Amino acid sequence: MKIIEQPIQQADPVIQEVWRTKREIMVEHGGSLDSLFAELRSRQAQNPRLVKSSRAESGRQE
Repeated sequence: MKIIEQPIQQADPVIQEVWRTKREIMVEHGGSLDSLFAELRSRQAQNPRLVKSSRAESGRQE
C-alpha cells in the first residue's frame, strides 16, 4: 500500500475574510445574538421592501 502525503492546508483568504467579518459583527453586539437580531429587526422595519415579520413573531398561529 502506498502512503499518500497529506496535502498542505492553505488558508483561504475569502473564508478568512468571512470569519473576520463575523467576529467583528459579534464584537459590535457584545457577543449577544439578542442584540444582533434586535438591530436586524430595526433595520427591516425601516425598509418597506424587506419582510416585516414572521407569523411566529406576530403572534398568529395556524
